[in-house]
Amino acid sequence: MTAYRVWDAASHAEPCCTVVFADTSSQAKAYAREYSEIFSGGWERPAYTDIRARREPQLDAAFHGRRELDFYDDSDRRQFVKAGITCYEPEPEECAVCAARDICGDRVDVESVS
Repeated sequence: MTAYRVWDAASHAEPCCTVVFADTSSQAKAYAREYSEIFSGGWERPAYTDIRARREPQLDAAFHGRRELDFYDDSDRRQFVKAGITCYEPEPEECAVCAARDICGDRVDVESVS
């Protein structure tokens, strides 16, 4: 299984993505469209043709039996951040307790907001 960053290219909402593990980009897109929470959050799923998948080889080693990384799992969050996938709108309170705060270039410190 190899890692793919998957997102909806037609979305005008916040740019969110997920990381799934599959053998091909087509499988990654299909899996994400069907099972990922980012595409089933109470709105209509995107068309398959609007979904994009890009290889993330630096995340291949993060595969541990689960088909999708969970941004809210501490160890998975570190993997996302190492790949440059961070919060859309970082908040100082969340950054202060984030498991990847030491490696995140987008973190917001409470002092910088004051």
